[in-house]
Amino acid sequence: MVERAPWGNGIGLSNKNILFGITGGIAAFKAAFYLRSLKNFGAKVVPVLTENAAKFVTPMTFSALANEKAWLDAFDSDPSSLFAHIEIPKDADCFVVCPATANCLAKAANGIADDLLTTMILAYKGSVLFFPSMNPAMYQNPATQNNIEKLRKLGHVVVEPATGQVACGDQGQGRLVEFEEFLHEVQSSLLPKPLLGKKILVTAGPTREPIDPVRFLSNKSSGKMGFEIAWACKMLGAEVTLIKGPTQLSPPNVHTLLSVETADEMFEAVKEVFPQMDVVIMTAAVADYTPERVSKTKIKKKDYGEENLNISLKKTQDILKYISRNRSSKQVIVGFCAETENLIENARKKLANKPVDMLVCNDITEKGAGFDKNTNKVSILYGDGSKIEELPLMSKANLALELMNRVSSLL
Repeated sequence: MVERAPWGNGIGLSNKNILFGITGGIAAFKAAFYLRSLKNFGAKVVPVLTENAAKFVTPMTFSALANEKAWLDAFDSDPSSLFAHIEIPKDADCFVVCPATANCLAKAANGIADDLLTTMILAYKGSVLFFPSMNPAMYQNPATQNNIEKLRKLGHVVVEPATGQVACGDQGQGRLVEFEEFLHEVQSSLLPKPLLGKKILVTAGPTREPIDPVRFLSNKSSGKMGFEIAWACKMLGAEVTLIKGPTQLSPPNVHTLLSVETADEMFEAVKEVFPQMDVVIMTAAVADYTPERVSKTKIKKKDYGEENLNISLKKTQDILKYISRNRSSKQVIVGFCAETENLIENARKKLANKPVDMLVCNDITEKGAGFDKNTNKVSILYGDGSKIEELPLMSKANLALELMNRVSSLL
């Protein structure tokens, strides 16, 4: 079973004020989950519903999930709400409309403010994130497409809906995006973009070296660190190419995804794309050795009787070494180093043999700092290894952001 995860773990959401508009579509029930998830990541979320949205999910539900007043009526009898349509948007760090119906898009694109939500959209001085959800025919209608184009020209963000089956049974583009993409767009709007315009290659996960059609040699790498880094790069504005080995995790949604199995396949994939990259980040745990001979059929125990089975291994291509010696002077190369003893000493030896700009090393025997964990504790060696920075134990999501901020300073 492939495990799905919201990569980024809510980075950038803590203590942020998010204005959350909900319009009258069947996907309003999903908005309840999305809103609650933002709150769980530490954001203050203020729900604003249209009258039609309240017919799908009640304001009380959104109020309970947000632990905030759910706004609905522009003419609320509460005296403190007289200027809510002006004051609430002023405090918002981010304004999302999810789901955004065709009606809402049309009003927002043409400056119509006939309810509380559209009035707030008009009063908000930043970019609003619209997440459309509607029947595919409505979405493809030229009027809707013109309104989307208008909104984008006004500086707003309209996220392309997903393709699939919608509530009425029709197939096509119009489904509300999944939470992972929604979360990325919200996080991305709240974070600076130091990597904007940069092309970054990230490798992640293990490789598998076949012994026969059934068995293989591999390692304990889950791909989590590499996936978090790929996600962080995308959030910070980069165009990300992710080359991954076989993992049980669903990878983040990046610009280009390449899947490989063996060390040789990983090498060929990296070799082909790395010359076009501004940054190469080698988090993958690539096998150092592979069987010299691969059996075409399953090896049977009876074939060897009581004798041990000896497998001759040969070295694989050292990808980081190849990159470090064939790079351009403008490229930034980041390597990773997992050790069980003499961390800094072994890391310096690796750095001397494979000159990279940053070598991120960790002792996998330390508590919370190893394979298949959600946390990590690393030391960073720069240049010739004379400069060392030690980072405390933190989530891999936080660590990814810390590392990418350091990478951006090297560009």
